[in-house]
Amino acid sequence: MIIAFDSSFLSLMLNPGTRPCPNPSTGKPVDYCAERIEALIDTHSKNGNDIIIPTPCLAELLCAVPDLKKAIDEINKSAVFTVASIRCALCY
Repeated sequence: MIIAFDSSFLSLMLNPGTRPCPNPSTGKPVDYCAERIEALIDTHSKNGNDIIIPTPCLAELLCAVPDLKKAIDEINKSAVFTVASIRCALCY
């Protein structure tokens, strides 16, 4: 299976101290956000799934992270992540 993560997910992954947006259904903060992200990545990794990071999402993320080198190193150190050029069908 191939999974793609968006820039919001990547931001929370690379900055675990970041407070996520509240749950739209309840208006309350998401509990255990960092742990849930880590568990999702671990589950997909153990199942042999590929996690795609679309280049537009990566570009958006890299404009906002405080430590660019740390962010790139974090993505590169994991074999489960693949940066991929993905175009939106609406762009054509």
